[in-house]
Amino acid sequence: MASSIFYLSSDEVFANPLHYTALLNRCHFGIVTLANNVTHLVFPKHGSLDFICLHLLNYTTQAQCEAFTGGGLSKWTLYSGIDVWTRLEVWKIPLLLLILQFSCVALAWHAYPFTLFHLLGNPENSIASLLYTLSSCQSRALLLIETYALTEPFEIEDEIRLEWKHYALILVSYDECGDCGDVASFILKAKNAMEEQPLHYKQFRKSFRKLAGDLAADRQTTSLLTVYALFIFIQAFGFAFYKTQGSDKASLQYPNGKLVNIEAHSIAYSALFLWLAPAVYLSSIIGVSQTNERIPEKLNDFRDLLETLLLGAEFAEDYARFPKIHELPRTILLPGHGHGTSLDEEMSVVSPLDYSERHRSAGIYSSNPGVLASANVALHRPELGLATRMGCHSTAWLLVLSSVVVSMEISREVPPVNNICRPLGELSALIAWLSSCLGDFAINKWARPESRYALIFWKDTAASCAILTLILVTQLGVLHRCACYSSSSGDGAIFNPLIPRVGNLLDYLFANRWLPITMCAILFQLVMAAVVSWWYILSIRVYLQRSSSKSNLKPLWLVGRYLDALFGWLEQLRVDAHNALRLRRVKKEARSQSQTSEDSVGVSEPRHGLALTI
Repeated sequence: MASSIFYLSSDEVFANPLHYTALLNRCHFGIVTLANNVTHLVFPKHGSLDFICLHLLNYTTQAQCEAFTGGGLSKWTLYSGIDVWTRLEVWKIPLLLLILQFSCVALAWHAYPFTLFHLLGNPENSIASLLYTLSSCQSRALLLIETYALTEPFEIEDEIRLEWKHYALILVSYDECGDCGDVASFILKAKNAMEEQPLHYKQFRKSFRKLAGDLAADRQTTSLLTVYALFIFIQAFGFAFYKTQGSDKASLQYPNGKLVNIEAHSIAYSALFLWLAPAVYLSSIIGVSQTNERIPEKLNDFRDLLETLLLGAEFAEDYARFPKIHELPRTILLPGHGHGTSLDEEMSVVSPLDYSERHRSAGIYSSNPGVLASANVALHRPELGLATRMGCHSTAWLLVLSSVVVSMEISREVPPVNNICRPLGELSALIAWLSSCLGDFAINKWARPESRYALIFWKDTAASCAILTLILVTQLGVLHRCACYSSSSGDGAIFNPLIPRVGNLLDYLFANRWLPITMCAILFQLVMAAVVSWWYILSIRVYLQRSSSKSNLKPLWLVGRYLDALFGWLEQLRVDAHNALRLRRVKKEARSQSQTSEDSVGVSEPRHGLALTI
C-alpha cells in the first residue's frame, strides 16, 4: 500500500498553526492572534471520533478517547459522506448487480420480491432449494436414461438418444405445477401402448417433441449474463483491493487518505455475501419461464391429446384416465372429448385455478417446498428422500458458513485482535439467517399449506430488511466508536492507524492476509459451483437443451472424445514403449546367455585338449 511518510508531528503543526489552519479547524482548534502577533491555540475539549484529531492531540487510550468524544455505546461518529459513497460504490454495488442477476420467475407481482427477499433473508434455503430442483431433475433423467438404454451421450444426431431430455423436461414442468405423482408412468404406458398403432404413435411423437421444444424455447437461461456478472463481481473485488492498496494512507500530512482498518469493514461485509456467486450461477442454469401462464395450458393440451389418442384407439380405460388428483391448474374448464359424459363430468369437477398457484408448489426454484416438506413431490423415489434433502442443506450451509467464517476472520484480525466489536455485525447477520431458517421449518411444520407462502414472504421480508439495515448502519459508522479500536488489555490502548507500528501491521495484513483469504474464498465458491455442475450434469443438459434438439454441451462432449482419444494414444504409446524396452531387454538377456554359453564352451575345449596332450 502506498504509504505517506510519518514525518509530520503534532509539535510541528502546533509550531506553525497558520500553515495548518485546515487541519486545526478540522479538529476544532481555536486560533487566537494576540496584539503582538503571537498566535495562541485553544485546544478543543470535545469533538467527534477522528483518528487525525486523536493523533494530533496525542490521545492514545480509550479513556482519553471517550473523554474527548463523550463515550458511551450510543456515541458513534458518522463517516463522511464521500467515504460512505466511495465504499458503497466500490464494495456494495457489485454485490447488488450480482443479486439482480438472480433468476426470478414472474408468476405474480409478488413473486419477484419474494424471490429476492428469500435469497437475502434465507440464503441457506434458497441454495438448498436450487440443489433440490437439480436433484429432482437428475433423478428423473437417470431413470429415463435407463429406460431409453442410453449408451453414448455425445451421439446427438440420433433423436431417440435425446428423447430422455425431452421427457425429463416435460416431467419437470409437471412438477412445477404441483404433485407430479404418476404422470411419468402414465405417459410411458401410453407411449408403449400406442407403439402398436403407427398413426397414433406418429401423432404422439410429433406432439411430444413439439411440447418439449416449446418448453425448451420458453425457458430463458442467462448463463452468459451470469458469467459476465460473476466476472464483474470478482473484478470489482480485485479492483477495490488494488485501489485501496495504491492510495495514500491517512496521516497528518494527508488527512483525507485511506484508513485501512475502516476499509477492512467493507472487505469483511462484502465477503459475507460470497455465497451469491454459486447461487446466481445455479439459478441461471435452471433458468426461468418467459410465458408462465402458458405452461399449464401447454401441459393440459398435451394431456388432452394423449387422452384423445388413447380413447380414439379404444385402449383400456386404465390407460385413458389421467390421474384426477394431478389435474393441472388452468383458467378454462377442460372441453369434452365426445366419448361419453362420464369422462367430461369427471374432468369438470376440479375447480379451475389460476396459473399463479405454481408459486405454492415448485414454480419458484429457490423456494422449493420439497426440500422441507414431508409430502415430497417425488418422495416415492428413495434417492429424493431424507438423504437428498440433508445433502442439499449441508452443501448450502457449507457455502454460507464459509463466507461467514471468512468475513469474521478478517474482522477479527483488524487491530486490536479479538475485539468483540469487530465481528459483531457478521455474527448478527448469521443469527438473522439462522432464525430465518428455523422459521422456515416452523412454518412448514405447523402452518396451513395455503398460508405458508404468505408467512414465508413476510418472514423473509423482515429478515432481508434486518440484513440491509445492518449493512447500512455499519457503512454509516455505527461501529466507529472508541471501544471498537481499543485493546482489551488493562492499558486500553487505542490502535490508531496513524501510529507507525499499527499502520505497518495493517499494510501487512491487507496485502498478505486479507487479499489471499478473500481470493481463496471466492475460488472455493466457484470450485463448489463447478463440482455441483459436474454432479448434476444430466440436469444441466435437461435445462440447457435447445428447442432444435441440439446439445449446448456438444463442444464439451467433443472435447471429451478428443481427450479420450489423446489419452488412449498416449496409453498405447506407453504400452508400445514398454513392450519395446521389454523386447530389447529380453534380446539383451538372450545375447548375454548365448555369450556365456560360448565362453564356457571355449574354455572347456582347451582344457580337454591339454589333458589329451599330457
